[in-house]
Amino acid sequence: EMLEQAIRRLDLREPFSFEFPQDIRGEARWCLLTHTPLPSGGFVRTFTDITERKRLEQELDRLSRMDSLTGAMTRRAFDQRLAEEIERARRLDHPLTLLIADLDHFKQVNDTRGHHAGDMALRGFVAVCRQEFRKYDLVGRLGGEEFALLLPDTGFDVALVAAERLRAAVTRSPIDPGVPGQTFHITVSIGVAQLRPADDATPFIQRADQALYAAKAAGRNAVRGEESEISPAAPR
Repeated sequence: EMLEQAIRRLDLREPFSFEFPQDIRGEARWCLLTHTPLPSGGFVRTFTDITERKRLEQELDRLSRMDSLTGAMTRRAFDQRLAEEIERARRLDHPLTLLIADLDHFKQVNDTRGHHAGDMALRGFVAVCRQEFRKYDLVGRLGGEEFALLLPDTGFDVALVAAERLRAAVTRSPIDPGVPGQTFHITVSIGVAQLRPADDATPFIQRADQALYAAKAAGRNAVRGEESEISPAAPR
């Protein structure tokens, strides 16, 4: 379809260029067509293989959307997907829930064990998220030790249970900084909110943040929701 569109433009008297995918001898490649009319009539038309350039562009785009330390989505990428999922939830009338998670006493980990151990704690948390949630649930790093998890097609009560499951999994998962005898554990506080009909991203995030503050006020290592709660473990 893209090539047919380009062919329809070949009679134009203005120069143009067009990128399109093409199967060449059974291999998917990207091509660049340039069309340059000549003043005396006729034209120069070139086809260039730009497969490697497209691969690099796609890799750069992927890296711009992924936090280099943890592999979670960047804040910018997560915000974009959040807006898309809010629109989708409204259009299909499906539930959507948001978890805001903050690693407890993370500064203390950095101060007492070093920044490498802190980095391993951040990576470990995202690894647990990958294990405990579905492939299409979204994990984003909002900044520092704060993360967001977006659960499409998930109601509030189910999200609370999932958040508690995550909290428990983080608590029992050891963090190994690669130094013998230095394995340690972390805990996490989590706030949960469900999308409301009038919500855009801002109030949605604010309510999850408020629930997170309630979890911290309860002694940390706890889950709190905007409307109900799960009993926390013993504070640490």
